[in-house]
Amino acid sequence: MTVFPADDEGLAINCREISDQIRSREHLKHQEARFRSLIEALDRCGLGLGDRRGSYLVASVSNGP
Repeated sequence: MTVFPADDEGLAINCREISDQIRSREHLKHQEARFRSLIEALDRCGLGLGDRRGSYLVASVSNGP
């Protein structure tokens, strides 16, 4: 682990922590892209969920009429 010298306020910058944060953000962007693809696919099936940004998708499946 590489630690750079402290800045004027005495805070050290931890490269590993920054790297982990970048990877986490990249993972979230990837998950968001996958979720958007799912919503678009559901829209193409006529479910019309694309306009509900920020809400949760809840589905219920039954075995009969």
